[in-house]
Parts: sequence; C-alpha cells; structure tokens
Amino acid sequence: MDTQFLAARGRSVVFVLAIGVWGVVSSSAAAFDDPASKSESKKLTADQRAQAKAHFLTGSEHFADQNYELAIQYFRQAFDLTQSPEIIYNIGRCHEELGQLDAAIENYNTYLHTYPDADDADEVKHRITMLSAIVEEQQKENSLNGDESLEDEPITEPEEETDPPEWLSGLRLGAHAGGAATLTGVTDSIVATVGLQGHYEILDWLALSIAGTGGYYFNDYLMTDPRFYVAAFGGGRGAWRVFGPVMLTASAGLRYTWIEIRRGSLHWLAAAASGGAIYPLTDWLWLTGEATAAFGYIFGEKKHPEEEFADPDLQTEVGGRLAVEFVF
Repeated sequence: MDTQFLAARGRSVVFVLAIGVWGVVSSSAAAFDDPASKSESKKLTADQRAQAKAHFLTGSEHFADQNYELAIQYFRQAFDLTQSPEIIYNIGRCHEELGQLDAAIENYNTYLHTYPDADDADEVKHRITMLSAIVEEQQKENSLNGDESLEDEPITEPEEETDPPEWLSGLRLGAHAGGAATLTGVTDSIVATVGLQGHYEILDWLALSIAGTGGYYFNDYLMTDPRFYVAAFGGGRGAWRVFGPVMLTASAGLRYTWIEIRRGSLHWLAAAASGGAIYPLTDWLWLTGEATAAFGYIFGEKKHPEEEFADPDLQTEVGGRLAVEFVF
C-alpha cells in the first residue's frame, strides 16, 4: 500500500512512506519502508490509521500556512493515536517557530529519548545545543535588565504601620439624642436629652456600658419652666445578629439623675433599661435606635429648711433615642 506522509522540517515538508505511522523524519529524510524498525509505534486499526493520517495531514497544512498553534493541536491528536516519536519532533518544530524555545527543547529531548537511533539524532542534538544557548543568553539579558531597573529606582524604606493599642480593640464610642416623658413621679414632665456613651466588649455578645447625658425637664408637658439636669448610667449591653447586618440590642443598669429646681434640687436613682436595633453603616460607624425606660426613687434637697417638699416618690420615665457609634 503506497501512502504518503507529510512531514514538516523547518520551512519545508517531506513525504515519506510508512506503515501505520504518520511522523517526521530527519531533515535528510528519504522514503523508507518500515519505520517500525526505527521507532516504536502502536499497532493501529484501519480506522485509527485513517484518523491519524487525517490529523497529521491537517497539522502539516497548518504548519505550511504558519498556523503553528493549530498545527500543534492536530499533531498531538495524531500522536495520541500512534505514539509515534516522529510526531513529537513536529510538535517541537512548531514550538520553535512560535519562539517557545523551552517547549521546543523539551520535545526534541523526548524525541531523542524515544528514538535514540534516529538518522537525524546528531542534527537534533545540535539543534538542542543551539536553542539552549539562545535561552541562556536571553536569561542573562533579562537578569541584567532587571538589575539595571533596580539601580534606577530609588530605594525607599517601607512605612511602618501603626496599629491601634490593643486595649482599644472592642471599644465603641458614640453620641446620642432623644426624648422621654414621665408617667409617675413628682411632676408630669417631658424630657429632651443629649449625651455621650461608651461600650467596651468583654464577650462576643456582651459589652460594659457607660453614658453621660444632659438636657431639660419641661413642666406639665407644656414645654414651660425648663429644669436642667445631668445623669450618669452604668451597666451592660448585649447585641445579637438576627438577619443580614442588623443586630438586636438590649441594655440594663443603674442611672443617677440630678435635676435643678427653683427650690433646690432633685435626685433620682433608678433602674434603667433599653432595647432596640443596631445597623452598621460601615465597619467603623453604627446607627442605633432604642426605646428606653427607667423606674426609681426620687427625692428632693431643699435650698431653705423652711421650704416644704412633696414626699419622696417613685418616678417612671419612658422614651427613645438615636445614637451613632464609632467602632475601634
């Protein structure tokens, strides 16, 4: 059976006669009758031989058209069927034409290892030596270029990052504003309040809390007769994530309030609680809305002994507040 095999050698093609194998031979190749005597190949069925031939010829056509990447694909398909080392040489030639010298050297070495007695073994060894020298020269040039670029660039010391003190971790400071109304107590009043607050996380869900507030009590819900007050709170606050970034929060503690009045002053010691939600606007800024309540004992301090006060009473207050918190 006369079958011609197309082989790519450099920019040329070579026709060889083979039985069951489509491959490449030496640059001085001539027709030969039994390549199996020179290289080990798989025994192919008629269908496999036809497929190998088709892949090889298509790869050779792409090689001739200088479409080397496509040629590699078809040569590899032919090699997968035949395991012929001659096709490995073709693949190496494609890589060489693409300038992929390391891949070309690897394929040439595989060709020689599999086919050590090839007629063109000396020529392929010479080609490997030549390409290896080119690769080495390129590496030296790249190394020199890299050294020159380093010399041109001024050397700058890396800036040291200053981390916040460890004790600040878990600290949240904020400011709040709100209002309240007294339900029982010495007088019926509404309250306007502003203040500062701080929370220090001791567990993933629990923080120690303090707050300082100030504002005015207004008599009889009519915004008249303002009475200045200051208050301090200490206790704990818990926070639990419920959905998305939103957290539910609840706090409880003790509150002391000093209220200035015309006849003297009032002192209110109360148990205070609040509950609401926290929404993180960013990693470092939170928005909080809470309902508040306080219940405790209020008593007076007279400016003049002859003045009379109402008997000490229990005062209840409910309200709400909005706060922004800065997270460290």
